[in-house]
Amino acid sequence: MKHYELLYLVTSHVSEAQLETMQAEVSDWISQLGGRIKKHELWARKKLAYPIGREKFGYYILSEFELEAGQLAQLQKKLRLGKDIVRFLIVARHPISARELLALEAQRRAHELSRAKTLAPAEADVRRARVSQSAVKKDKISLEELDKKLDEILGDDMMR
Repeated sequence: MKHYELLYLVTSHVSEAQLETMQAEVSDWISQLGGRIKKHELWARKKLAYPIGREKFGYYILSEFELEAGQLAQLQKKLRLGKDIVRFLIVARHPISARELLALEAQRRAHELSRAKTLAPAEADVRRARVSQSAVKKDKISLEELDKKLDEILGDDMMR
């Protein structure tokens, strides 16, 4: 069995009770296909980046499950036919243990520390000086000077 993650978007006109029923229905589909549910999470009702159909809001639900690869197509077909499921995405995932997660975090921290040590203190001072000089160099200009510059720019564009 492979480990999968399913993120699906449910229409916003579904009530909280219907939403729990929807989660149970998706769990049943996975179980009927011989899979096992690992986790269900109701994320939130959020505004969509763009309207899908006439929907501007939707509920995001994340499910992790294990399923045979051959059964995945049948699950996708059921999800497509679900009337309240607007979109879905299934991703094959490698389940990571807590020990592996801690090891990855330790590697990341060690990399950051080694990178910070390789940066010479003199280079860091030079960078700080450049930033502070650029901040000091910015002088304020008067409105008359700004108008004059705008007239020059716009006058050049009008002549073309």
